[in-house]
Amino acid sequence: MATKENDQIVKENNCETKMDLPCVLDAFTSIFETGSNSNRCCGKLVGLGKVCHSALVKRTLDLYSKT
Repeated sequence: MATKENDQIVKENNCETKMDLPCVLDAFTSIFETGSNSNRCCGKLVGLGKVCHSALVKRTLDLYSKT
């Protein structure tokens, strides 16, 4: 899926409002450094749902693969 399609999915589902910045940073840190995140942030990550999670991950990977 192209970035434009993922952007649309993110907007339509209000994906960016479902997690606060500290939890976004916690999720990235857990993926790339620690391997675990807080219970609060884990709950928010699960609460994103599959559609938002997939669109956000694909958009992030697509953006970083172009740099």
